[in-house]
Parts: sequence; structure tokens; C-alpha cells
Amino acid sequence: MDNHGCAAVQASAYSPAGISSFFRIHGSMENPTGATGGGFTITRGVRTEVAVKASPMRRITVSFNNVPAPARDAETSLRVVENLLGRASNTLMEVSVNHLIDPPMGAGFGTSAASALSLALALSEALGLSLTLREAAEIAHTAEVESRTGLGTVAALTVGGCVVTFKPGPPGECRILRIPLHPDLRIVAAYFESKPTNLILKERSLERRVNRWGDEALQRILSDPKVETLLSASRDFAIKTGFATRRVINALDAAEAAGALGGAQNMLGEAVHVLAYREDVNHVIEALIEKVRPRRILASGIGGKPRILESVSGRVLSLTRTR
Repeated sequence: MDNHGCAAVQASAYSPAGISSFFRIHGSMENPTGATGGGFTITRGVRTEVAVKASPMRRITVSFNNVPAPARDAETSLRVVENLLGRASNTLMEVSVNHLIDPPMGAGFGTSAASALSLALALSEALGLSLTLREAAEIAHTAEVESRTGLGTVAALTVGGCVVTFKPGPPGECRILRIPLHPDLRIVAAYFESKPTNLILKERSLERRVNRWGDEALQRILSDPKVETLLSASRDFAIKTGFATRRVINALDAAEAAGALGGAQNMLGEAVHVLAYREDVNHVIEALIEKVRPRRILASGIGGKPRILESVSGRVLSLTRTR
């Protein structure tokens, strides 16, 4: 029986975004195996919608915020789709992917990792593969590393909150420390310009600086595992590696003067994130607007859990072929 004429099966999933405050490359720039580092997951993340139907030939389209993307800009997503289609009973399918991304792209908000993870969850649901969160995260992590769009953010997204990865590896093998936070703390982020991670990670001259100062930051945090230490060590990391621009430093100074607990630069992007108590958030936002005039300001809760939003397992059998 052939079901080419069946209606598309749809599913959607959510992942928090993930801000990296500092990192250290493991492996090499030419062949990275992962990263250690730390940062925060934020609730303003990515919703991915997929539609799948049987087709005479395989066809995959990827959009970001309803705008179709060329293959070179969707490499990570395409790797996820190809991996999952390889596990399906019928590989001849038309797959449409739409990533609805809240934070700015290419600015150190982990949108590539969040897109990959939410896609793996949604497509697994649509195809009836019943992947666990760990299995979906492993697929997303591999796609990120192979595409050079990230090195270790996916695993942190599955844990949530303020996280420090102190042993590199894929989800389930890496070791992550979760630092407790006061429930009234919020993230305020200011965005200036995008810096594509896959291009930055190809700059060989960065590796020595990143690893030297990344190791120092990690040791400081592990010896005093508090969020204040993470923010201070991460700010120093941005300055010592040369990532921090004058706008970044001015933004951090302005936010802290307005009551923020501390802050750091997004890795990798010309953007900053600061921690502030709920009652100080508006003061911090006003100070950032007045002092540094970023292109966008984002306030968000901390945490979030990856999850399927629309379950379609009862209709997935229409996609299979019987011989």
C-alpha cells in the first residue's frame, strides 16, 4: 500500500534558548569534540513546527520565522532531518520545517542549538519514532558540532537554569553543574550585532586565547560555585580573549550601575546578558536604552524545559508503507 496522497502530519516542539557566558574548546578548531563552559537557559526560546507527508521523492525545506532559508544557512537543521529520516520506515518524504525564533539569531543566544533540539523532538513525534529527550539531544548535538554552529549548548538546554559544563561530551556523557538561583532573578539581554558562530570557530588564532582564559574561568567558578562568580569570571573571559567591544563593556557598566547583579558577553555575539532582580529589570532596561542604545533588548525568565507541544502519534501510521 502506498500513501502518497495522505494529508501532512504536523507536530511542534519547544526548546529554551541558551546563552553561553564563557567556553573552552575541546579537541581542536579543525576537529572540535565539544566544549566546557557556562551560562543560562532562558524561557524565550524556539518553537519548531514540522509537516511531513509521503512523497515520490525526498524534499526538505527549512524556514526561520516563516522565511525560507537556503541550504547553506540551514545546515544544522538539514543534518537533524536527514538523521531522523534515516530511522523512519519510509524515507521518501516531504518535510517542511519552520523555526519560530524569539531571540536574535547569530548573537550568542543558542538559537541554533534550540532549533536543532526542538526540531529533533517535533520530527520524532511526527515520524512516530518515540525518541527520548536524551536521544533527540544527541542527534541535535552531533548536528551542531558537525556544522560548527555550536559545541556544547544542547546538553545544557536539557538541564536548564544556570549551568556549568565541566566535562565535555554529548548529552548523557558530559558533566554539568547546576547553580541554584533566587526565583526572582531575571535575564536582561542587549543585542548589538550578529557574529555567525560557524565562521568564528574557523579562526585558528582564537583557540589558544579561548582555551587559556576559558580554563581559568572554569577553575574560578568550580572553586566558588556561585552565580556572582560565574558572571565575574565570564566578564573577565570576554575582555581577556578580546571578544568584548567597547559597546559590550559600556553596556555591562550601565546595567550594573542601574542595579544588575552582574553580567557578561554572549558567546558568541556582540550582545550582553545581565542578571537582575524582578524589581530592578525596568531600571536596567531604561539604563541600557539611555546609555548604549542597543538594537534590541530582551527580558526573560531563566530555565525552560524542552518539550513536545503538539502530539500526533495517533495519526503517524499514515506515513508508513507496507510492502
